[in-house]
Amino acid sequence: MIHKTARALLVTSVVAGILAMLAPQSALAISATPDRTGWGVSGKVYAYADYGNVVYAAGAFKKVIGPVGDHYGVKNIAAFDATTGAYLSTFAPTITNTSGPVKVSALAVSPDGGTLYVGGQFDTVDGQPVQNFAAIDTGTGNLVPGFSVQANQAVDVLLAGPDLLYMGGAFTKINGENRDHLAAISFDGTLSETWIASTDAGNCPAPYYSSSTCSNGGDGTVRSLAMSTDGNTVFVGGEFYYVDGTPRNCIARVSAVDGSLDPWAVPWTTVTDDAQTHKPGPNMAWHIIATDTRLYVGFGRVPNFLQVFRLDDGSVGDRVWIDGTPGNVESLALWIDPNNPNNKMLFAGGHFGTAVLDFSMCGTYAHGLISVNPDTGAYNCSWIPTLKPFGGSSAPGSHQAPPNYVGGWTMMLDGNSLWVGGYFTSVAGVAQSGIARFTISGSPPPPAPDLGTFTPTKGPVGTLVTIPGFGFTGATDVQFNGVSATPGFTVVSDTQITATVPVGATTGPITVVTPGGTVTSGIKKFHVTS
Repeated sequence: MIHKTARALLVTSVVAGILAMLAPQSALAISATPDRTGWGVSGKVYAYADYGNVVYAAGAFKKVIGPVGDHYGVKNIAAFDATTGAYLSTFAPTITNTSGPVKVSALAVSPDGGTLYVGGQFDTVDGQPVQNFAAIDTGTGNLVPGFSVQANQAVDVLLAGPDLLYMGGAFTKINGENRDHLAAISFDGTLSETWIASTDAGNCPAPYYSSSTCSNGGDGTVRSLAMSTDGNTVFVGGEFYYVDGTPRNCIARVSAVDGSLDPWAVPWTTVTDDAQTHKPGPNMAWHIIATDTRLYVGFGRVPNFLQVFRLDDGSVGDRVWIDGTPGNVESLALWIDPNNPNNKMLFAGGHFGTAVLDFSMCGTYAHGLISVNPDTGAYNCSWIPTLKPFGGSSAPGSHQAPPNYVGGWTMMLDGNSLWVGGYFTSVAGVAQSGIARFTISGSPPPPAPDLGTFTPTKGPVGTLVTIPGFGFTGATDVQFNGVSATPGFTVVSDTQITATVPVGATTGPITVVTPGGTVTSGIKKFHVTS
């Protein structure tokens, strides 16, 4: 695994790219403030996947945190309602590692939605032995019976294609067979013997060797995969100099059918490393997005940058534009308005501005999240949400926390929503731990309500009860053991209701009905006295 460290940006072309991008861009409808879902996790989120109305999040965390401070024990994976953002407790597999730190870094869902594929560094799921990879039934949360795929080292990225599941990472063997950082399996777990591709690092190819821009080193790890829009090829990104023994600098294109190397390549010198200020070897392509005509790539290992290449000029992937960043670009998401393709935005996340260096832009400072015009790379100055904690240098609020080398690690578009995951406890001043969702266009859906501990807990008819909670805006009814208190309740705020115990009420739970759903106090009863 790469130890991610921010360094000063030294490459002249990258600095020039920054200066060219300072012109403010027109804003989209998306707010820089995340939706108030109220839910989060107690650690780091490294991967998302979605199917239907369920969002799966995985990483390194032991608790899901509810909106009224309630905690639910989990083990590094959880599921959430895509509409309300609420935790779905019925999906509860446990993923652990008995031999070291656990990290769930990759998720993908089968085309039929029945299986969630999980990759990372772990050796146990629900107490059963596995090796860095597992297949989980999305309906039961249990391991899929008879499914066994073992990777000798970390699986860092998964991509579900039409016919195969593609895997990338630090591994060199799958099920004991040689697979250098790339492999493919059928959706039933059969290792493909026809899809073969490999990556490697080591010595920079002789024509390009330079101690300052192309040094010897690295291990060939694959960190990103993306399917071409026609489904015929797979783009591969990572820390490598070779694919199938042929020079390719951190990015390559291979057949989706057999893994053979495609002629398309980026000019070698458009991707550089800086061994003088970091460990030697290739740069790292952390995330890839492919459209019909462009390939968007987030890089980081010094120098760090967001770069775009052509896919519409035969086998040459010339650079379109480049934005330098003082920290890794680890995640990307490209939104295109379904009603107006000219209205679009590229979102980027990483540890720029959250580690040790400042990221000054648009007259302010960015901390972990930015957005740019995908055609030009120009910054969108209306969407720069701040992730905390951040380390920083001289930006306001610097040095109040240790450097945050995770930041905005992962992103996923789910319909009209942008999900951001990583390590943070607040986003744009809103308390959101590890998970944040932004509604791109229009108003966000109402959150699922939650109840705290009401007071008093007993009393006769006519008692005024204070009910704390979350998501109470627009509440339409309050019930005492099924008896409506309407019109005898008041929504004081989104987090508090007062209600009078109605005539006919008996001892039982309190229920609140809101636009986001119905919530009950369950075993916590209000006792009606005479």
